[in-house]
Amino acid sequence: DVSKLSEISCELQQITNGIDGKQARRTGTSGPLGELFDHGLDSLSSALIPILMFHIFGRSNQNLSSWRLYLVLWNVIVNFHLTHWEKYNTGVLFLPWSYDFSMWSVTIIFLIAGIYGHEVWDFTLPEAIRPLISITILFTLTTLWIIKAPDILERDPNAMFFLTGMIFSNICCRLIVAQMSQTRSELYNWLLFPTAITVFVSLLIQKTQVDMALLYALCIIATVGHIHYGTCVVRQMCDHFRIECFRIRQHKD
Repeated sequence: DVSKLSEISCELQQITNGIDGKQARRTGTSGPLGELFDHGLDSLSSALIPILMFHIFGRSNQNLSSWRLYLVLWNVIVNFHLTHWEKYNTGVLFLPWSYDFSMWSVTIIFLIAGIYGHEVWDFTLPEAIRPLISITILFTLTTLWIIKAPDILERDPNAMFFLTGMIFSNICCRLIVAQMSQTRSELYNWLLFPTAITVFVSLLIQKTQVDMALLYALCIIATVGHIHYGTCVVRQMCDHFRIECFRIRQHKD
């Protein structure tokens, strides 16, 4: 079975990828050739793993499109390449904890699919929890940022509180609109995209001055984005209900 073989291969890759460097240093055989083998094979696996994932999530009744999985492939490739681009410029190879987390997650996905079949992943999230996704991601991103870069909270807590409140307000307003219009709540708030990118860059660079600049820039983006959203919604509602904002229409006696 492909899923079982993939699970075993990923687990072996994760284990051997963690001990090869230690073994090389222990035996005094570490060098450029070993580094090429190590990271060169990793670069190949960064393409093979998304292909294997496609055979799980691309075969269900609610399968993902090939185009979407193509974008997933490029997301993995770009992140892998940026890591080595950073080393090319700084001489330091930094692999965050998320790398190990993602590899173990993929291994578990393959293991479950190998035992129960790929159909086990053919499910949709209950509709009731859709409004909780964005707020959970916001909490995770901001908390991770504060834990990894505590100086930003010490230097300007008001900015961090303002940013969190502004994005939360946008998430909540969209939920209110969905509730009033009886439409489906969005799954992912677009302001979380620049937030995730900002947190990633901050964790990558790890410099307080850069963190503060990113924080202030994100505050501006969130504020402008929220004001734009509110303005557009108010104008559309006024047009729909044929009313004027902040003005009471005088009724004729």
